Formats: sequence, structure tokens, C-alpha cells
Amino acid sequence: MNITSVVILYNSKLEDSETLKSIKECRLGNINLEICIWNNGPQYLSENDIVYFLSIYKEKKIKVKIYQDIRNISLSKIYNFFIKKESYDFITILDQDSILPLNYYSNIACHSDTDIVVPKIIAEKNGIRVQTDPHLYGDCDIMIDEGMANVKIDSIMSGIALSQRAIDKIVAFRGYVFEEKLAFYGIDSDLFRIVNIMSDAAHPLNIYCANEIHHSFAIFNPEEAKSKTRLMEMFYFKFFIRNEYQKKSRASTLWVCFRDFIRGKNSFYRTRNLIIFTLRNIHPRSKLEIKKEIVPTHYI
Repeated sequence: MNITSVVILYNSKLEDSETLKSIKECRLGNINLEICIWNNGPQYLSENDIVYFLSIYKEKKIKVKIYQDIRNISLSKIYNFFIKKESYDFITILDQDSILPLNYYSNIACHSDTDIVVPKIIAEKNGIRVQTDPHLYGDCDIMIDEGMANVKIDSIMSGIALSQRAIDKIVAFRGYVFEEKLAFYGIDSDLFRIVNIMSDAAHPLNIYCANEIHHSFAIFNPEEAKSKTRLMEMFYFKFFIRNEYQKKSRASTLWVCFRDFIRGKNSFYRTRNLIIFTLRNIHPRSKLEIKKEIVPTHYI
């Protein structure tokens, strides 16, 4: 089986990524694994970091491609880029700070007849490690256990494995896999919304819950959860839902922007950004395109 794993780095060295540390310890068996790393900035990776990292992965006989674009490109565009560019049976999406089980890849291979393999996500919440995903769609308190998911679900992106078959079905249904109007927050929820809509439209995807990934959630960190940037991202997705899912008119959405500003609910900074988002109907980072001529800076 051929599996491609996409790992997005931001403000991190290769050697500091918990995900990359985990991958090299995973049991592969007969799996042909390729890691596609995208350094999203804000600085280029150091040559020493790259050389050391590649030497370790070469010993493990794992193929690696490293791409670098430090403009902090939209994650949805990066995901779609690799989905179109690479050849695989399954493609997995990973961030930089997840701890994978040793049998992460073999568990995916065991369910080769499944369209999507979704891991159980374990994270620290209020000082206790608990399962946070996947959960019942529309109810984040009802967790999905290991096994075939026979209900509509929602989950985060990290660790998800999409088969080529699933990708073909999603593209046939809506023309693309990941929503490029979104850049960060909400990309995962949008994907599962479409999967659930496909089920209602008699185009179901088989989803199996397997693997257990330990993940770090910034939103469970009280300081990070209140950060200006993170709150802005959440508002972008909230307004995306209003514009795209609820089909509210642009005029009514602009009225909400001005109303909340006058009432003191939103700052000038947030109001301005939401007005621009409403008028353009696209995340600011999504205006940036991946360069057509981009190639890996390093590979083995």
C-alpha cells in the first residue's frame, strides 16, 4: 500500500515536531510511505536541521519531500495541492504536534476497503486527558468509539486518512475536497459537513474510527483561547457559516457587523476584518496562491 502523509509546520524546526518524531517510530511493514512536509513560515528551515532530519529518515527508508513557502499559505490550499500532486492509496493530514501510535499506518492499511479512517483524538482538557474527537455531528459531548461510524460525525483534521476512492467521490460531488475560502479554522468541519450531505444524497462514504492520537489543542489553553488571532479565526468561520451555509444576504451580514460594533461587542479591528471578509467572501490568507513553479527544496 502507498501512503502519503502531509505534515504542515509553522514556526517549528523539523527536530522539534512531535509528529515527525512519532512517524519515524511507526511500524511500516509492506507500506510504502512518503512524507510531504510543508514549511509555512515564518522563517526557512535551517540547513543543519534539514540535513540531520533527512539522514534519520533515509535510514528508515522513508521518502521525504520538503516544500517551503513562508507566506503562511491557506491550509486548505496546501491540502488540495498535495491531493492533486501526489500518487497514493491513502493520504493522511497531520499537523506538527501530534503523537501517533506505533501502528498508525498499519491500522490504516488494515482498513483499505474503507473510504476514510478517522482517529480517536486524546487531548488534555482541564488537566485531564480525554477524548475530544470524533464526535456526533452537532453534539460535541457524544464521542464516537473505535469501529465503523454508522452515524454522522465531525472531527478535527489531524490524523485523518482519506483514500483515493473517497477523494474521487468528494471531487465528483462538489468539485474539490477542501474549501479554499477557509484558511485555517473550520476546514475540518466543512469537510465533514459535505461528507454528511453526501450521505443524505445517497452518496455515502464508509468511515472507520481507528488509531488513537494524542494532540495538543491551543483552544484548551486559556491564554491561547483568548488570543486576538484565534478569536478572529473563529469569527471568520462563524461568518462563513452565515454566508455560505445559511445563505444570508450580504447586506444583512454587513448590518450585523455594524450593529455589533455600535453595541461594543466587537472592536474596530474585528469589525473591519469581518466587513472585508463579507465583501470578498474569502479568508485574507486564501488570496495567496501557491506558486505554479514550486518544487521541493529538499528530498530523498
